[in-house]
Amino acid sequence: MNENVIPLKKTDLFSVYTAAVSPTGEIREKEMVGSAFMRKGDKKFRLKLWLMWGISYFLVPEDNDSNKYVVLIPEEYPLPNGEIRTRWNRIGYGEVAGNFIKIRIHLFSEDLFLCLFPSNNRTDEPSAA
Repeated sequence: MNENVIPLKKTDLFSVYTAAVSPTGEIREKEMVGSAFMRKGDKKFRLKLWLMWGISYFLVPEDNDSNKYVVLIPEEYPLPNGEIRTRWNRIGYGEVAGNFIKIRIHLFSEDLFLCLFPSNNRTDEPSAA
């Protein structure tokens, strides 16, 4: 009976925090401010910050350095023929820092930290409703 069931694509859920960094480099989470989602086998994270839940940011590894990331936001616009194009705008960067990715978004004064250990829950990624 389960032969005709198509499995839903599941994603791993990660937490995004503000944090305090000690002089020795130890990172202590302060406040959870969002979530990140990554499909199994993928390399990019979809960031959803609680302040702006309807906006998706993407954290993508740089081609030449696996410890560095780029923060991108898509901008979709229609062409005269009705086709939709997407332009990717670079709005920040990230760098692996221990068990976290330290994220700097240009308009935010505080760094964000994505924990590289997923929560125990796998989830369907929420829509941007």
